[in-house]
Amino acid sequence: SRYSAVGACIATLFCEITLATMLIYSTKNVMGFKHFFDITWRYIIAAVVCSVFMFFVSFIVMNNMLDVIVSSLLLCSVYFSILFILKDITIFELYKYVWSNLKCAPWFR
Repeated sequence: SRYSAVGACIATLFCEITLATMLIYSTKNVMGFKHFFDITWRYIIAAVVCSVFMFFVSFIVMNNMLDVIVSSLLLCSVYFSILFILKDITIFELYKYVWSNLKCAPWFR
């Protein structure tokens, strides 16, 4: 019972690594490794930066719900900012989609 959370964390990590390996292996037949990493390198960099950021934030965050919500919002803003800085196409498409729908909203006029 003492190690149940640690065991769940290790099992989840193992499953995620296994799934990512299977995805990369099956994708290489369709598009090749070079094209796969041409697409995903921005997301990998953003995830690494967010992981380092969250490591340092975890020392500040207390165990109440407000801190968890604020740190989650901060983490999301860092992730999307990194993708914006790296000029990810998905972020620009999302921005255009949201902005065009906001212009059409009757309460925005």
